[in-house]
Amino acid sequence: MSKSKTQMQVLADQLIDVFHKYAGQSDTLDKQEFKKMILEQFPDCVECPRKKQAKEQLFNELDTNKDNVVNFEEWTRLVGRFLHCSHEKFHQQHGGQQQQQQQPQQQ
Repeated sequence: MSKSKTQMQVLADQLIDVFHKYAGQSDTLDKQEFKKMILEQFPDCVECPRKKQAKEQLFNELDTNKDNVVNFEEWTRLVGRFLHCSHEKFHQQHGGQQQQQQQPQQQ
């Protein structure tokens, strides 16, 4: 009998699925795929008036090897930035207090 996946394993699988949804067979994101992914998956990031320029700049920052596509490793930097921003917003919304969730006890 196999053990069920941890919460982090499930989240990792979901992130991989999102990347592959936009990357397709190439396993990389070109500029069009990247822009579509940003619009659909990070809608809060496109509210500023300079959104087109910001997406282009972000793509160029993530494309560290300058091959004009964003691979999975480069894409994880975007996910890290998003998590960092979300974490900061969480603390702002909750008065800087950490919310502790009850973790189910493992037997």
